[in-house]
Formats: sequence, structure tokens, C-alpha cells
Amino acid sequence: MSQTTIRFNIKTNGTVEEIVEGVKGHSCDTLTKPIEETLGDVLTHTHTPDFYTEMPSEQKEHIEYLEGHDWN
Repeated sequence: MSQTTIRFNIKTNGTVEEIVEGVKGHSCDTLTKPIEETLGDVLTHTHTPDFYTEMPSEQKEHIEYLEGHDWN
């Protein structure tokens, strides 16, 4: 299974760019939702081609595990 990575670029104007790697399909939105709710208003979403790809069942189980944690 590939590694799931979430990177944050904090710009000088205070905006935060969130970059998710290693996740296919719509689980990216589910995985990042609690983080985005904590950070504040989301200005835009830009999905990569991986967003439109079906993810392997092994990765789905990993995402479900991560979703079950309280990140606040």
C-alpha cells in the first residue's frame, strides 16, 4: 500500500494550502474534512486525477481507520 501524506503550505498571507498524496477516490475529501473544519473556511478545492480513480479495498480500510479518530 502506498503511503498517505498530507502536507500543508502556510503562505505569508495566512492562507493554508493542503496537499494530499497517496489517496485515490473521494476518500481524500472524507479524510481531510475534520482538518479543514478545524482550520476554518475553505476557499477552493482542486482535485487531482487520483480523485477520479477507484481506490483499492486495502486503502479503503486504512481510510476508514483514520476516519474513526478524533483529530481535534
